[in-house]
Amino acid sequence: MSKAKILIPLLLVVALGLLAVLLYKPQSMESGVAGGGEGGNVVRIGAIYPLTGPAASFGQAFRRGVELAVEAYSTQQQPVELLMEDSKTNPKAGVAAYQKLRSQNVDLMLTTISAIALAIEPLARQDGVLLFADVAYPGITKNKPLLFRHSSTAEQEARVIYEHLAAQSPAPVTGVMWINDDYGRAFKKEMERLGQQKLPLHFASYERAATDLRAETAKLLNANVDAVVVIGYGKAMGLAMRRLREAGFKGELIANVGLTLTPDAAATAGKAAEGVRYTHIDIDESDPEYQRFASRYKEKYGTNPPSFAVLSYNSAALLIDAARESGPQPKAIAADIMSRKMYKGAGEEMRITQEGDILPPVSLKIYGKEGSE
Repeated sequence: MSKAKILIPLLLVVALGLLAVLLYKPQSMESGVAGGGEGGNVVRIGAIYPLTGPAASFGQAFRRGVELAVEAYSTQQQPVELLMEDSKTNPKAGVAAYQKLRSQNVDLMLTTISAIALAIEPLARQDGVLLFADVAYPGITKNKPLLFRHSSTAEQEARVIYEHLAAQSPAPVTGVMWINDDYGRAFKKEMERLGQQKLPLHFASYERAATDLRAETAKLLNANVDAVVVIGYGKAMGLAMRRLREAGFKGELIANVGLTLTPDAAATAGKAAEGVRYTHIDIDESDPEYQRFASRYKEKYGTNPPSFAVLSYNSAALLIDAARESGPQPKAIAADIMSRKMYKGAGEEMRITQEGDILPPVSLKIYGKEGSE
């Protein structure tokens, strides 16, 4: 056999081998930062929000904020994929939403509503999922290195309200009408701790689905209270305010952030909501980044953004930025977030505590005045 006849087949084998090497892509390049995509840079985020149920309008504000963050930070070279699920304002539905996202290999998630987050958190911890639980329940982040919280807390709100009442002389006899859920119980506990110092306190609880509330309001009025703090959200919260005024209560009404959490609280309260002091998350609306966010929000959704939409926008922005900086592993992303100590968001400086809390400042506003949300 001639040398040429031997050489030609060998050259063909070598050429085919080189072609196979050039066409082969390792699996790691296909998987990207968190689940695949062009250039190996996709960040996949799952969001579990109450898009239906009693807190639907609250959840929709969170959804809109995250959607704008994904639009703002996603590029062709560094895409962001958002997978949205509905918790239906129900812990069981929240767990089902979490399990659906896990079946799609999502390990970066955001959620809100204390009861939902408390149901999801043990599963996320077991699965090694990084979770932003933007809820008010105190202590939820304690000893949980993959859990972050970007929200005011029940303790924060209780302290702001307590300080307002305790500054009055004489100290007013105060009624606290609290919703019987995780948030309401935490608020009551903190008010009891603070109130022992100065305020005479009387308590009455109510259920989220309550439709009457005459007995609960009568309990407080029979104690001759000078002021009433109504804690909750939704129609029942508004009904509590209305019942107090209908029964002839002339004293000061104070509410938590739930008054503006959903529109149905104030709508149900009607005239009883006018002049109510309520806790409010402070956002720096003069910040240029906030103004750009607010402009995009109004252009897309036709309304000014509530503070909750800003919080979810900033939570998602921080998560996306950290995922791009540190790579695909939740532990590495969490370490990146913690190492920053502060992140400049739209309208806020997000200071990150050693427990993973990001607590925006809270103050009191008067509903119907000062540009209430």
